[in-house]
Amino acid sequence: MAKKQNKPTNTKKSNNPKKSNNPKNKPSNASTTTTTTSNAIMNISPQNIAGTCESKCSYAFNYPTTNNTTVSNYGAYLQFTYDLSNTSPVLYNNTSYNVSSISIYSPSLHKYNNTTANGEVVIRHTPVSGGNPLYIIIPLSTGGLTTNGSQVLSRVINAAGKSAPSAGKNTNKGIGEFTLNSFIPMKQFYSYTTSKMDCIVFDISNAIGINNDDLKIFKNIVKSVPSNPFTATTSLFINTKGPSNSLSGGSDIYIDCQPTDKVMGEVTKDKKSVNDLGSQENLMYLLYVVVFMFLIFILYSIMKYLTSLGSNSETNSPMKGGFFKKYKK
Repeated sequence: MAKKQNKPTNTKKSNNPKKSNNPKNKPSNASTTTTTTSNAIMNISPQNIAGTCESKCSYAFNYPTTNNTTVSNYGAYLQFTYDLSNTSPVLYNNTSYNVSSISIYSPSLHKYNNTTANGEVVIRHTPVSGGNPLYIIIPLSTGGLTTNGSQVLSRVINAAGKSAPSAGKNTNKGIGEFTLNSFIPMKQFYSYTTSKMDCIVFDISNAIGINNDDLKIFKNIVKSVPSNPFTATTSLFINTKGPSNSLSGGSDIYIDCQPTDKVMGEVTKDKKSVNDLGSQENLMYLLYVVVFMFLIFILYSIMKYLTSLGSNSETNSPMKGGFFKKYKK
């Protein structure tokens, strides 16, 4: 049946190419887009986990504070800048990264349990030594917890609403000082890798809260449909330890993990480093006790010796009658 339909369209094409090209191109583009977004979009769900990824997917961060931020309206999303620090703020799989941009999308570019979220924050990082970029993605939800990150997003969206309400506009007013540390949930996360990027995605249960007023402002100033770079079909893994908010200790960051909940599966804390510190403190305490007891023993011995000397001197003293007794006879 498909061949019979193609022949008449080819005949029309030769008679009137302009009219036949437009209708034919539109359905083909639409069908291609539909196939890409429905079949290839990443669905972040516990049901899609292929396995765990701990050391190779270890994520440690310590983002600096920035106070010189510019937010730009790109028509399909908002993007704001972040100051570079003297040291790389992120270590992922033993590779150092710097922040290159932060973007806000609504609705989300990923699906969460087969449903799009109210939005996403996408933090793009570039490796210091070259290679694929690293994306940190945190969903936004009107039902999420209100955090310091929520307040920063509110300031960014409202600043754009006032001073960058259309595509091509930007502003650096009204955002103030902040750090990306307040954006990152200290929870277990998903990860996946493609030929072009590495991605960390947090679960919808750990979404950053966004209020309805801010979401309304965002949709009024960002109206274009963005292209979705997260459309590759690949395996999804989970890191149950979660990120570390410390870059010190080199490979120790893979051992030191933050407390996690049981939203996506039972997780246990790794308290190895804490126990090590506790044992050292106990050892020092015992050492202090031993030294203290030894000093008391020394003082006691000295006092006893002095006391014995005093008693001997009193026995032989003339004042006790020893001298007079000798000559009394």
